[in-house]
Amino acid sequence: MLDAPMSVATVQRWCVAITLPRVERIAKRQFEDAGVAAFLPLRERPPTPERPLIVEPKWPGYLFVCTRSIPTRPEGMPGAGESLVRAARGIISTQDGCAILTPPGLVEGLMEQADPDGLIDRYEAPEVYRPQVGHIVRIAYGKCCGQFGEVKETRGARLKVEMSCASSQMSVEVKVEQVEFAG
Repeated sequence: MLDAPMSVATVQRWCVAITLPRVERIAKRQFEDAGVAAFLPLRERPPTPERPLIVEPKWPGYLFVCTRSIPTRPEGMPGAGESLVRAARGIISTQDGCAILTPPGLVEGLMEQADPDGLIDRYEAPEVYRPQVGHIVRIAYGKCCGQFGEVKETRGARLKVEMSCASSQMSVEVKVEQVEFAG
């Protein structure tokens, strides 16, 4: 996790806050407004044809809060049923109300991996295959699905592919996204 061992004096103790559904960012801001250090790890969900790239919490419904900055009551930390902020349900705690702390260095390690916005898992778009004249391709879907052929011509987003079918040569025009590189 962390390369160098940390001394007990430099390690902040963190616990996990449970938030209301889909309001993790609001809860983080409310904790920070109340003077409590908070960390919300984020991830990118890959886009689909129906929706764009989405940045969302890595663990929905949870965020980390620093115990040194949480105001304590005489009985101890806020329990699972109470919270300092409206967007959070409380702190994960034992039955007697003591907050359950994360292992030392865990949150610091996550923070080192994250960018300034808290993004840990960045989506890397797969490299798009650009067929060239002479490439052997397989038609992945549509007309002639499963057939192999040679790219004879490229015209923007379309290709002219020549293939053998029943001992004769034929050419078909397909979209670039319909083919896979075959060799």
